[in-house]
Amino acid sequence: MKTVWIPKKIESGNNFSPAGKRIENALQARGRLAGYKKGWIKAIRDFMGGGPYLQRMERIIIFSLRERRIDHDNLVTGAKAMVDALVKFGWLNDDSPKWVIRRYEQRLRDKKKREEEGTLIIFATDMEPVELEDILKRIEYPMFLPKGNMI
Repeated sequence: MKTVWIPKKIESGNNFSPAGKRIENALQARGRLAGYKKGWIKAIRDFMGGGPYLQRMERIIIFSLRERRIDHDNLVTGAKAMVDALVKFGWLNDDSPKWVIRRYEQRLRDKKKREEEGTLIIFATDMEPVELEDILKRIEYPMFLPKGNMI
């Protein structure tokens, strides 16, 4: 099992939809999404580098530590650019259900502990048991890990 902390927040899918409250038209939505995808490509490249192109079914748990909760659909939509970047840099063979099982979680950051917003990505094979609570206990404060550190 590999775990990596990236100090980049997953944006809500509403930020990239012309139906969303913050976007006036489809052209503006496409421009905003293109910039967001480039941001995730840069984050994966800078914090993780190239991956091993895994040749088996892989599970990833995407854990978002955030200021405000968003609904699950918007979390999944917002994480799509990050998953595409993981494929581009070889951490996932493909993002189809044939190759990867995804699980999305979120938690509000603890302001008293001065937690920063970010994303924890956990990679596990399809045979490894993954209990998110155990992982979070082991990595109690992931934001204090060296950025992009694999454990």
